[in-house]
Amino acid sequence: MGAYSKTNDKSLRKIKYQMKERIFAIDIARAISIMLVVFGHFIPENSPEWWYSIQDVLATFRMPLFMAVSGYTYLYLLRKREDKRKSYGSFIWLKFQRLMIPYFFISVFIISIKLIVGGGGAEENPVSLASFYEMFYSPAAAPFVWFVYVLFMVFLIIPFFNSHKKLTFVFAIALVLYFVPINLTNTLYYIYKFKSMLMFFVAGCIFYEWRNVRNSIINTHFLVFVVFFVLFYYGKYILTNNLMSSICSLVASLCGVILIIKIAKYISEKGKAQHIFLSIAACSYTIYLFHTTFQGFTKVIFSKLSLQQYIGYTSSFIIEAIMVISVGVIVPMVLHYIIVRKSKILSYLIGAKYKSKSV
Repeated sequence: MGAYSKTNDKSLRKIKYQMKERIFAIDIARAISIMLVVFGHFIPENSPEWWYSIQDVLATFRMPLFMAVSGYTYLYLLRKREDKRKSYGSFIWLKFQRLMIPYFFISVFIISIKLIVGGGGAEENPVSLASFYEMFYSPAAAPFVWFVYVLFMVFLIIPFFNSHKKLTFVFAIALVLYFVPINLTNTLYYIYKFKSMLMFFVAGCIFYEWRNVRNSIINTHFLVFVVFFVLFYYGKYILTNNLMSSICSLVASLCGVILIIKIAKYISEKGKAQHIFLSIAACSYTIYLFHTTFQGFTKVIFSKLSLQQYIGYTSSFIIEAIMVISVGVIVPMVLHYIIVRKSKILSYLIGAKYKSKSV
């Protein structure tokens, strides 16, 4: 037991060294977020009703959490390195390399795989040769890649609003944009997502900037946010007025984000599972980029096994869900560690830092 504990402590120190200048509670929140994303991308057509209900609850705050964590991390690192601030051009170029090169790489990869394997006629999100240029303005490869594109759009404007007053101003603008109706079309898809997600990114910035508000939220009992989340989550379905329903949806999302951050803070303080979550956080971008590919392969395997006829519908569904979600997290993590140690080019293409030697 002692040897195992020492091994865990050594692994945790190594991960923390690799993730220096980070707040571990926020990185744990990022790990929880990416696991929720992987979880949310398993919704087969024959899913039971209780599964749809769980997915609907998680969808309320899953991507807002990702955005809020990104905003918090952005401002934290900016304030910490204020004397080393880069020019706008160099900042955007770094973000382009980190976000858009992996975006184009994974888009081309997924489109090519679908065209080769399924001739573009895959049941989920079919593609064609036109998808190779459609990816410049819409998530032609797969719906989940919208987040990368939209996050880059946020980074294009946020450097102009770094001061305390400007952050408050852009938060007010983002709040208004959140309620502006925009018809969802392929050409406006990224704009639609941008106007919905900007508010959560800025909320993450403000959560860092407004220390008194942050401390008040952190010190408020967990159950308070549980109650508010439940009330506003059901409120968005009960209220018939569109504006009131949207307000309920927004408040429920923010409460959900706060709940996960409080859970992450608890985990970071207890320390028992830190190394697991920090390992996942370190690979979160690679997991995001590749999880649907490996989930897809796993679903194909289960469709061939036909477990339902042997153990029943519910049991087979639960087993498939566990395997598909686990593969969606674990295999990209393994892939990440192989790539960052073996290939400088692939590390660049997936937005990871190449490490020729272990730290």
